Amino acid sequence: MGERIRGVLTRKPGALELCLVTLLAAAVFFFHLPNILHTPDESDWIATSQFYEAFIQGEFPPEAWHAVWGWQETYWTLTQPPAARYLIAIGRRAGGYAVRDLNTPWNWALDVQGNIEAGKMPTPRLLFWSRLPMVLLTAFGVGLLFALAGALSGRLGAYALAGLLLTSTYLRETTLRALGEAPLLFFVLACAVFTIAGLQSWLRAAEAENAPLRHAYLWLALAGIAAGLAAASKLNGLLAAGGAAAAALWAALFWRGSISPARARTFALRVVPLVSLLAMGILIAVYPLLHSDPLTRLGRMYKFRLQEMQVQTEGFPQDTLTTPLEQIGAAAVHVFSSDAAFRFPGAVLLNGALTAVGAAGLLRGLFGRKAGESTAALAVRLGLLGVLGPLVAAACFSPLNWGRYYLFPVLLGLMCTALGLHRLLEWAAARVR
Repeated sequence: MGERIRGVLTRKPGALELCLVTLLAAAVFFFHLPNILHTPDESDWIATSQFYEAFIQGEFPPEAWHAVWGWQETYWTLTQPPAARYLIAIGRRAGGYAVRDLNTPWNWALDVQGNIEAGKMPTPRLLFWSRLPMVLLTAFGVGLLFALAGALSGRLGAYALAGLLLTSTYLRETTLRALGEAPLLFFVLACAVFTIAGLQSWLRAAEAENAPLRHAYLWLALAGIAAGLAAASKLNGLLAAGGAAAAALWAALFWRGSISPARARTFALRVVPLVSLLAMGILIAVYPLLHSDPLTRLGRMYKFRLQEMQVQTEGFPQDTLTTPLEQIGAAAVHVFSSDAAFRFPGAVLLNGALTAVGAAGLLRGLFGRKAGESTAALAVRLGLLGVLGPLVAAACFSPLNWGRYYLFPVLLGLMCTALGLHRLLEWAAARVR
């Protein structure tokens, strides 16, 4: 009886289940979309979605409020790259909204009514169509997380994670708005999936004599492209490229198998620049500001973002975190309490225990592959932690306690909680006679 239950729990979900979960996620997010309140930042991102027309036409339309500056260094071109704005534009153009129909950026010196009268508030219909791509990308992201959890634990962990994601107020409030979080999440997860596929190809080659590595190179090249699109959505997405390259380097060093040391070194020396250069190339290609003197201007974007965060910490002292201990503590509150799986009084202990059990399962085997251990599961664990790890670490040291900055720590925490639930029930099933 116990073995039968355990078999049901550990069976991997199929492609049909993946499609159904993704469709369900889209339906749930569409249902909740009218309840997501507008934020002033959305006015700015919708207003600057005119960058899409400038990108496809080669110049800003005359009616664009940014046409007077063009692709020059301004606040709006330096603050964040434009891929998320392109997606917003695709959504509102599908709804029939052209550049002339857009609101202008929010004026923080005015109250809400003043901004409405000044044409800085998008109409409800424009807001809906601008958010539409984010709903779809978030639903696809849930599908990818469902598949990854299924590969790690089977149906129980996958469905537990899907349930936690679909009932998460945090996820809806963070990714369904017309901002950069949804494309950042989707492209980072796509980078993780491609990295995992590349690692699986490497591990298969490690089990055979002189097996070709071209599939590993191909998958990791796709990981670099996905990381570039993540960086083109928000600058911190570039960390995913470093994580993918680091995961491949780890595999070459510690999971060599029958591959010769010289061949492993060659792989490592090739794959790191491959992923990094493709990520940088995609970021530069989709952003005309970077077409001229790309490295200098990219450096200015990072410097400008640091200066902007300094201004924000001065303007919002109640949200400022000054020491590493405060920063890690704030992240822990989001992961184990305010945005965790369970939020009843005293649930922090349950969340912490389940997350610890799930995290231990994720780390298993990374420091030495055990005989007979599944190469697929090993690749999933290394690829997932490698790509998401740098983004989680960066968020844990955020100087501002703003909810959307903790997207990746919260999501990794929810995944570990789901995996912990799976391990707990699997343990219980093994003891059923």
